[in-house]
Amino acid sequence: MVPTDFSEHAEHALKLALDVAGSSKGRVYLLHVIDEDVQQCSVDYCLSNDVVSDIESSITRTAEARLRETALKFSGSGDVEIVPVVKKGPSADVILDEQKEVKADLIVLGSRGRSRFFHPLGGSVGERVVRGAACPVLLAGS
Repeated sequence: MVPTDFSEHAEHALKLALDVAGSSKGRVYLLHVIDEDVQQCSVDYCLSNDVVSDIESSITRTAEARLRETALKFSGSGDVEIVPVVKKGPSADVILDEQKEVKADLIVLGSRGRSRFFHPLGGSVGERVVRGAACPVLLAGS
């Protein structure tokens, strides 16, 4: 399983995961987590529930499209199936839950990303995944 924030480091992690999975003709779950809710109110102005719902749906559709594009870009890597997955919630919790749900036997994380995915000083999503995973976690630097 490869959690992605669509950064260059996440793409490096995906390449590494495809290499590992290729030797066993495995499957790679490419996971993007939408971890923040749309802010409904700001100062004196609030968006309606319908507008917030439309924005959240648009964010999900965009993430799904980017995952499909990424999967297509890397699908020439052989016999490995790439399964795009979009989930919503706290990133580390979603990653750990998804690992158990799909019974992933390895999580490959980019060591850095465009978000706060991994920071070596702790308190990050990456650190929580490393500590909580029920399988090995490979941190892919580039």
